[in-house]
Amino acid sequence: MALSGYDRPLSDRVPPSELPTLEQRMTDVLTVCDAAGSERAALLGVSEGAPLCVLFAATHPTRTTAIILLSGFAREMVGPGHPWGNTREGLDAFLAEVRRDWGGAVGLDIRAPSRPIPGELGPLSPPRSQPGRRSGLGRDERGNR
Repeated sequence: MALSGYDRPLSDRVPPSELPTLEQRMTDVLTVCDAAGSERAALLGVSEGAPLCVLFAATHPTRTTAIILLSGFAREMVGPGHPWGNTREGLDAFLAEVRRDWGGAVGLDIRAPSRPIPGELGPLSPPRSQPGRRSGLGRDERGNR
């Protein structure tokens, strides 16, 4: 089972003032699990989904078998008492790179510096991603992309 995120590719745009809280998102996860008849679940939280999974597991430990956290963070920006993270300038530079190189190896040099950049492996390179497409999505009724 997979849940679509709020204000993500392939979802309706939501004004920032109307984005749901972590507690509201946790209730959505619980509602979907109940509707699917899932009494217990292993949760995968990617990026901002990681804190959601931690909150769900802490609030509903009997409903959670495991949590897997990938690229999660407690706070993305530096701030008082939190010297780790992005500066405003660093975030702006990264967003400019995303706009310029979307569909390529954006940020791979920082996140996996020992990995070759896609394309450097010739025919063994993974296909480049496409804006707004997630794995398994963008298929027609016959399962073709």
